[in-house]
Amino acid sequence: MSEADEFWQDNVPQSCECQDGWIMGYGYFPGGDPRNYSPDGECCSPEEIAAWKAACNRWNLGEKTDEGRSGTVVEINGVPGFACGHRFGIGTYRIPCFEDGCAWKRGETGGET
Repeated sequence: MSEADEFWQDNVPQSCECQDGWIMGYGYFPGGDPRNYSPDGECCSPEEIAAWKAACNRWNLGEKTDEGRSGTVVEINGVPGFACGHRFGIGTYRIPCFEDGCAWKRGETGGET
């Protein structure tokens, strides 16, 4: 094995750390299918949970609308900044893995790609 091959094997991840093709996280809604998100019942208001349920119902009916992502650019006292938040509140989400090295996408895990 060449020195370059050894370096590659030892230092470059050969696959991502997703779970069955999904990246899991906790935070604000990342956009996309609202059914891949779940508001935290201990942190979200009833209004936030109701907005999420309504979006899921619309998605189930075939209305795949873009609910937007969390965060927006704001200006406070003339200084631009980034504010996090979404009308669904905070919770858990899963997004499809986008890593080129994803073993799941390459079909090396036995699952569908």
